[in-house]
Amino acid sequence: MPRYVIERTMPGAGDLDAATICATINRSAALARERGGLVQWERSYVTGGKVFCVCTAPSEQHVIDHERAAGMPVDAVLAITQEFDPATSGA
Repeated sequence: MPRYVIERTMPGAGDLDAATICATINRSAALARERGGLVQWERSYVTGGKVFCVCTAPSEQHVIDHERAAGMPVDAVLAITQEFDPATSGA
């Protein structure tokens, strides 16, 4: 299944408390189940004013449709074409 990075501008995201973040995750996960599990969230990275989420989905359009239905902002959906880490890079 293709993997994507979702970029979101969310001013103050770095200051959100765990309860708020978990509520958002749970809402998105429930929506994914209702829609047949085609979009699967893997993890998110939160910075001061942006959130980057990694997910799997059949297409970029599936991701966009899911995010809109969840009421989440989306700046970009980028296909992951390669992935490197210390284990794969030989570092």
